[in-house]
Amino acid sequence: MNSKLSVITSSCAALSMISYLFNKKMLAGVIITGEMNPDIQSLEAQLNHSNIPFCYTSEEDKMISALVSWQAIAGVIFYCRSKISLPVINTPEKGTINIHASPLPAYRGPQPVYWQIRNGEKQTMLTAHMAVEEYDAGDIVAQQTVPVSEYDTHHSLTGKLYSYIPDLMEKVINQLEKHKQFITQPQAEAPYFYARNITDEDLKINWKTITASELINQVRAGNPQCGGSILTLGSNQGQAQLLQASYSDLPVHNIPPGTIICVSSDKGLVVALKDQAVRLDIIANADGVYDGFRFACLFRLSSAMSFS
Repeated sequence: MNSKLSVITSSCAALSMISYLFNKKMLAGVIITGEMNPDIQSLEAQLNHSNIPFCYTSEEDKMISALVSWQAIAGVIFYCRSKISLPVINTPEKGTINIHASPLPAYRGPQPVYWQIRNGEKQTMLTAHMAVEEYDAGDIVAQQTVPVSEYDTHHSLTGKLYSYIPDLMEKVINQLEKHKQFITQPQAEAPYFYARNITDEDLKINWKTITASELINQVRAGNPQCGGSILTLGSNQGQAQLLQASYSDLPVHNIPPGTIICVSSDKGLVVALKDQAVRLDIIANADGVYDGFRFACLFRLSSAMSFS
């Protein structure tokens, strides 16, 4: 099939998509939109180096003109920081698809990776769906399953998702080659978790109610983009960032949640929760990045003290 697709993006994150289509000789061009920043500058440089046509604009008319001049049969929106208008979406003959990092309709919204890790999901999906007026609501074109490790952080899972882009796009391209159009199915109407933007409150640890698995997931979901979770040391010592936590087999014996039960070089900094103990592995503040034991020593944390 000689038809080509155009990518609409705001980031170098789309390079895996661009490279796949370029190598398949199916890339018409790239529309870059959003406020100029080092990420976009780097993307422009790499496109120039590969002699890939691109248009940097936020103007609807210029986007439409580029798509028409490139004769793009379809558009692909990926990692785009601004909403693309319906006239642009509808310009290509076959329409435009959007790539979303969740098994839609679950985790619609701007932060699907964070909330899937935080909720302890064991696998996710890349979903290609038709772009429509409402975010993440269009009919599904194709999906690709992606495993989620218990050790994945926000960035590691994001990188893993990028690596599966060629697998997803292979399914999309096969549809166009076989059927000359996208074969779609409506999203399920069942209730779903909305992946809203992350607030400072989301990063705080509620020591009284959180379980060990919930804390570990909360921390890795925010690592590194949000600095993990917020660790409040007390009114005199301020806050720190908890970047990694893990399970501890030390008994809690009805100790109040949030209480430090051990500070030692071999067992680290261990805190009781309502179901079991956790070790605070990596902590950072303005002075540096420490393991739990060294952090406790430097800031004079000891057994029986409590986090607030």
